[in-house]
Amino acid sequence: MTIPDSLQKLGDWVFAGNSKLVPSSINPDDEDAVVAHLRSKQQQKEKRKVAERIQKQQQMEAERVKQENKDVRARRL
Repeated sequence: MTIPDSLQKLGDWVFAGNSKLVPSSINPDDEDAVVAHLRSKQQQKEKRKVAERIQKQQQMEAERVKQENKDVRARRL
């Protein structure tokens, strides 16, 4: 897909040849730089997913411990 020159730049972003937006600090004609940028974005996304999964597991564990403590207190009464 060819992008018209008038649309090549969008603020601080430019269209690379593969129709992906990349920061204007990256030369959109430098395929290695574009690929490196896109890989970096993908890695950030994956790290975020892992962090969210860990946080969810920690919340579930905290709720489980809280419920166990509540049950122990109820048995004592």
